[in-house]
Amino acid sequence: MAAIDPGWRVTVSFTEPTFDLSLGREPVLRQWTWHGRSWSSDRAHQAALSEFRRLWTLSGTGWVREVGGVHVEPE
Repeated sequence: MAAIDPGWRVTVSFTEPTFDLSLGREPVLRQWTWHGRSWSSDRAHQAALSEFRRLWTLSGTGWVREVGGVHVEPE
């Protein structure tokens, strides 16, 4: 029997092009990982992006963040 509420690891790949431009370099690919429980991979994807954006807003920086990809896998 499958778990009703499985754990997921969601990795968000992103760049901060305006930050890197301010340092005179090409955009650097960065990653942020979310671990959580969700009913499905789609919901885990949505929850992770929501948390990524929430933390970005709370960071108080003005740098643009461009999401380049999202990878979801069970834990």
